[in-house]
Amino acid sequence: MKTSKRTTAIILAALLVFSTTVPALAAGDGTGALAEETPEPSAKEEVIYVTLDAAGGPVSAYAVNSFPGGEITDYGDYDSVRVLNTSDPIEYKNGVVNITTDAKRIYYQGEFKNVELPWEIALTYKLDGRDVTAEEIAGRSGQVEIRFTVTKNERCSGSFYDDYALQANFTLPGGVFSGISAPDATVAAVGADRQLTYTLLPGEGIDTVITAAADGFSLPAVSINGIYLNLNVDIDAQDIKDQVGRLVNATGQLNSGASALYTGSEALRDGAAGLLDGSTSLRSGIAELDAGVEELQDGLIVMRGGLDELYANSGALVSGAGQIYAGLAEIDAQLSVLDSLIDVDRLLQIIGDIKNIVSGLESAYADAQSLQNMIQVSAASGANSGAGSSLEGGIASLEGILSQIELTEEQRAAVNDSIASIKHSAELILSDPPDLSGLLPYVQDLLAKLDALIGQLTGGGQTLGGYIEQLADMLTEALNKLTALREGISQLTEGSAELYSGVSEYTSGVAQLTDGFGSVMSGVSALAEGSSALLAGSDELGSGVSELYNGVAELASGAQSMASGASALNSETNSLDVQAEIDSLLADIGGSMEAPESFADGRNGTVTAVQFVIQTEAIEVPADDAGLEPAAEEQSFWDKLLALFGL
Repeated sequence: MKTSKRTTAIILAALLVFSTTVPALAAGDGTGALAEETPEPSAKEEVIYVTLDAAGGPVSAYAVNSFPGGEITDYGDYDSVRVLNTSDPIEYKNGVVNITTDAKRIYYQGEFKNVELPWEIALTYKLDGRDVTAEEIAGRSGQVEIRFTVTKNERCSGSFYDDYALQANFTLPGGVFSGISAPDATVAAVGADRQLTYTLLPGEGIDTVITAAADGFSLPAVSINGIYLNLNVDIDAQDIKDQVGRLVNATGQLNSGASALYTGSEALRDGAAGLLDGSTSLRSGIAELDAGVEELQDGLIVMRGGLDELYANSGALVSGAGQIYAGLAEIDAQLSVLDSLIDVDRLLQIIGDIKNIVSGLESAYADAQSLQNMIQVSAASGANSGAGSSLEGGIASLEGILSQIELTEEQRAAVNDSIASIKHSAELILSDPPDLSGLLPYVQDLLAKLDALIGQLTGGGQTLGGYIEQLADMLTEALNKLTALREGISQLTEGSAELYSGVSEYTSGVAQLTDGFGSVMSGVSALAEGSSALLAGSDELGSGVSELYNGVAELASGAQSMASGASALNSETNSLDVQAEIDSLLADIGGSMEAPESFADGRNGTVTAVQFVIQTEAIEVPADDAGLEPAAEEQSFWDKLLALFGL
């Protein structure tokens, strides 16, 4: 039940401080004036004074015993005894002290032969990490460690260790020590000095280290005071039981709440993890958006340059479209005129007439050849054979055909010369008697001229019939292509009209787009600024969410620990025997309600109070090191005590 004992530390500290004043009050000045002011106790009181060396080893010890006046018998193993406040005789033999006095209260001192304190007290020292003795460290400088330990002395009988609380006080001079570290102490400033106080409850020891930097090490005496822990507290056990019962119920509720808190913190951590992932994805998306906005802004700048150039050339584009339309309209009009000028049926009739003429010329040529043959034969035989009549008929047919052919003036003159020669020849043939021999040259000349005429009509190299057939096919094909050309030009003209209208509308739209592009660029610039701000905000959001997640994770961990602790506490409290614990608690903090036992001798009777006043020897700078004149002979502890009592 050491935890419950800690709750009385403040009260103990007050009692321990008060206990240091008891010897002075008890001693008086030998006249009895002070005793008269002190309430008269009903039994013996003991104050045990102990001097330790600087390492904690016992040097000397004595007891100051106080009694009401009368006949006194006391026990103790002393080397010597003496009365402190009266001149009454004192008798000491075989460990028995007898005093008879008329004083209201009497004090006597007994020097112990041998003493075993309830506590093993030790002080050890280190200088710059090296173990040193008190004599070696005196006046030295460096980093020091003072180790202070208190344990139970098993050689001491009685229950003093378990029933007494200790308070140890260290005074560290400000001019000597700096950078003081004393984790287990209560530190108080006393001027420039620092006072370290350690409070040990009954049954407790200590093992602690004081560290500091020392400049000329010196340490005043360490004082240790001990009192019997019997607070005589009047406690309502039933009320405590009720309170503990409510505490047990509260621990159950705490356990349930801690479990719910842990479950909720786990869910919160999962949510925070999802939020962290989401913020990371959001950051990535915003970064892509920001990059895309930058690309958009760059593209719009390029587009603005293109629009400016397009707008600058839109006038030329409209003009060119208008020129295309006008040119196509003119071509279409000319084709319409050409179409009106061409009589396809008349062309086909002419082609047929030309075929007939060619056929007639070829027939005349054949007849002339026959005439030539006939002349040659007749000349040989002297017979006409009707050649003149055939020639005359051929000439009439030839004239009829040639009258239908459109010839150049040169062709017409050559043909007329040929026909005149033929007619002359025919007249020779038809003369009586015919001169056939003279006719042959004319027939040969006619053949040559007919051949030349046919060549002029055909272009030479092929028969006129074949040429005319080819010409007819080419003319038909040309007429078909001309028709297709007319249709295509008409479509192109219509399309060019639509193109011109569309280009006009397009250039008008370009102008509007150019005018509105400034607003677009302003909007995109604002969008770029907004996306940059959004990106920065997402960075802050991600950082905050990360901190939130870490905090929630710590909360979950703490909630888990709390839930585990609450569960363990609930288990402990559920199995707690409340009444037994209350009884134990009352025994610890309420006291046994019995008088303490005598430290001087167990045979002593009723003892109302026993106190311990323990003090170590001081560690002082050697006179040679201090550079001072030798001090006057220092008073012993005994001399100081007597001076304290005014003796």
